[in-house]
Amino acid sequence: MKISIIVPIYNVEEYILNCLSSIVNQKKIVHSVECILVDDHGQDNSMQLAKHFIEEYSGDVEFKIVVHERNRGLSVARNSGLSECMGDYILFLDSDDTLPEDSLYNLSKPLEFYHYDFVLGQINTMGLVSESPSLFLDEGEYMGNEVVRETYLNHKWYMMAWNKLCNTNFLRKAHLYFEEGLIHEDDLWSFMLSLRADNFYVVRKSTYNYIIRGNSITTAKKQIVHIDSYLTIANKIADYIQAYSLKSEYASNSKGIELVEYANRFKFVTKEFVYPYGKQLFEE
Repeated sequence: MKISIIVPIYNVEEYILNCLSSIVNQKKIVHSVECILVDDHGQDNSMQLAKHFIEEYSGDVEFKIVVHERNRGLSVARNSGLSECMGDYILFLDSDDTLPEDSLYNLSKPLEFYHYDFVLGQINTMGLVSESPSLFLDEGEYMGNEVVRETYLNHKWYMMAWNKLCNTNFLRKAHLYFEEGLIHEDDLWSFMLSLRADNFYVVRKSTYNYIIRGNSITTAKKQIVHIDSYLTIANKIADYIQAYSLKSEYASNSKGIELVEYANRFKFVTKEFVYPYGKQLFEE
């Protein structure tokens, strides 16, 4: 089995060497590994540092660089990596984060017994905050799309795309790509993942170091474009819920009706309360 690690790179010169070092310093690797670096046309020395790192490296990890002619954003960078990768499984890794030294081993071990649609692990959060994104599930396999959907909608596992070892063929066949032009695009992607996956496995070990930095998207001074993206995502999720409910086996029973009502309420609350309140905050 081959694992592809996709690393979008944009203005992360302070972090990129730590990120790459964490990839090549993995212990107990039992599968071949390729690392696809997506150059998203930044303005600092990130890519120069990455290229020098690769030139000096002599280990088993295969490196490949995909170059964007202009900055296209995180969504397109991830899509470029997904299109180019040759691995059986994919791991998205942000270029300012790192992997614990046994991450790939722990995430891939369950795949010895079954080819799950994705495997996810615990997150170690570092930096400005100490609370990790939520994972409220016991270790083990979770089978059936209804189980996948319900655990996600009940916030049992986190929405970030990273720290999920995903089956490449599954992602491509389900057309699980990231929507261009959105901020917080992981919200929509993980929601669609929950609709289309039939199974997953939970590893109760830390397999990702999430590093919060002061100028990241999640901590930077908020701009109205963030709220615009959230509104777009909220409407898309609500539309999907409504369409899915009407076409599914729940269309004629109380569960389907509840999902439709939830979708309509979700759209209303976002449009009438979240969006105006966000705009007010930014205008003050």
